[in-house]
Amino acid sequence: MNFQIVENPSLDDVQIFANLRSQKEANHFIAESEKVVVRLLLSKLEIISLYLTEDQFIEHKQLIASHEQRTFCKIYIGSREEMEKIVGFSLHQRILAAAKIPKEKTLEEVIQYAKKPLLFVILDEVCDAENIGAIIRTSFGMNTTAIIIDRKSTSPWMRRAVRVSMGAVFELPIVTVESIPDCINALRANSISTFAATLGEVSIPIWNADFKNNCAIIFGSEGHGIKKEIIEVCDKEITIPMLDNLRSLNVGTAHGIFLYEVMRQRSKTKERF
Repeated sequence: MNFQIVENPSLDDVQIFANLRSQKEANHFIAESEKVVVRLLLSKLEIISLYLTEDQFIEHKQLIASHEQRTFCKIYIGSREEMEKIVGFSLHQRILAAAKIPKEKTLEEVIQYAKKPLLFVILDEVCDAENIGAIIRTSFGMNTTAIIIDRKSTSPWMRRAVRVSMGAVFELPIVTVESIPDCINALRANSISTFAATLGEVSIPIWNADFKNNCAIIFGSEGHGIKKEIIEVCDKEITIPMLDNLRSLNVGTAHGIFLYEVMRQRSKTKERF
């Protein structure tokens, strides 16, 4: 990496890291915590700047130098107290990074080039950043092909979503679509089965669905579930049978159960994904 070190940076230098509780910018995101920044340094994403204490710089200097990118990067070194004053809250791990949000692949590109069988996770107005991050982390760990989101869902590049994903968002393709029903129709036209995770009366138990071939599973918002017009264009509704009257689960928890069932079914036909 081609970089310049700036010690004791001014507020103007590190303005990009100020007010991290606000919404993401249009073209960059913030990586917070040592493990997430290390995952970023191991990725191919373009890093704008690093803000860290001297001991963190010494510890990760070799990894920083080995990161390959086309653009120039500034490294700001400050004390923990100075960093916390800038960002507005306590920092336990004393390392932050700002990086460019990568260009998304199109749905057509993912379908054409991704390893088969395909597995898409579609999110309909999922608004909690921690849920988004947890879904991305679990999806990456269970060999999901891509996450598809609508524009009303929270961005996976929000600081908290990036942190909870533990950097999985750097590797897992994200596809943003204008219309989920149109997206589902496009998937079905490519022989990709579509399953809506619902509590409907016609829902079949999760273990009776066939996930062994190309498929997509749709998850709805935390408050209202999947919209009716989306359910209507799906092939089937599926559910997790429960023993009490609560019947519903947090979307991140339900997502993990569904993807485990996909993994279980597919592992019967292959030694490993």
